[in-house]
Amino acid sequence: MRDYSGSLMVMLAHACSLKCAACGVALGPKRMPWKTLARSVDLLLASDVRHLQLRYFGGEPLLEFGLIQKAVAYAEARGAELGKRVHHMVVTNGLGLDERKLAWLKGRDVEFLFSLDGKAETHAKWRAAPSGQDVHPRLVANLRRLQGSGLSYFVNMVAHPGDSREWISDLEFAAGLGVRRIQLGYEVGSAWSSGERSRFLEFLEAAARVCKERGIELLNLKSGAEPVMLSDEVIVETDGGLYLDPAVFVERFFPGLKSVMRLGRLDTVSSLGEVRRTRAQVLELFRKRYPPSTAKGRLFLDNLGLGLSVNRLLARLSSGAGA
Repeated sequence: MRDYSGSLMVMLAHACSLKCAACGVALGPKRMPWKTLARSVDLLLASDVRHLQLRYFGGEPLLEFGLIQKAVAYAEARGAELGKRVHHMVVTNGLGLDERKLAWLKGRDVEFLFSLDGKAETHAKWRAAPSGQDVHPRLVANLRRLQGSGLSYFVNMVAHPGDSREWISDLEFAAGLGVRRIQLGYEVGSAWSSGERSRFLEFLEAAARVCKERGIELLNLKSGAEPVMLSDEVIVETDGGLYLDPAVFVERFFPGLKSVMRLGRLDTVSSLGEVRRTRAQVLELFRKRYPPSTAKGRLFLDNLGLGLSVNRLLARLSSGAGA
């Protein structure tokens, strides 16, 4: 069991301005009411931890920026009363990041996860805009604005099977933009052949060398997130339901997980400790919904196997780096 007693994720909306191949969220019009978000903040503040983290997901959470503003202000006020501090992380595709939002957030305890898969060609291939327009120049411009704001951020890049020839050049592209903190992910919901798996591990090892040479922090080396398919973090859905996060983040690829990964509701839970689960329990819930003999069960084991391989490699790289 990993300690997430001071961390909570909230699903602000299922709407999004992009249609990304690697996104497993079931997109749609659902959004979180303010009352539900306020209760989520209260649940987080009920933790015994003094330094807390609230992470905003979607869809695209910046489509509900008014909710983020209210939550940040509410958490600051309630946290001050309780002697606690809330760090806010916004997971965004970057399209809605403008000067007005940055100006309001400046000076507050806010961090951005900015999704950028690399060069324009790569981004257009895997993170297409529904209308078909080229949004890459706008994303780069918004990243520049974010860098100029002084707010904390890191770039999240996702590797896709069959695209290995572009991975290093995409990493170099991000480095050339002045990005100094990078997280590397891989597409789930698709099967990885043994050759593709080997090439991704080789890329990850090469990426660690490139980042070290360029003074870039590779966040994978200390995240402890692998294997991501066994994530035991708690997320609040738009309707106030509490789930293990795979139920929401791979719902499009593994529909039906919500039926076995539901943890309760905001109005019936008084602390995050009540709904914590181990990764072994997450594994059993996957097996219950998708037995290994089924096609979805085999896909899950494929993605889990890649995550375990990544975990072993990162442990070796971290040890070699003296972490």
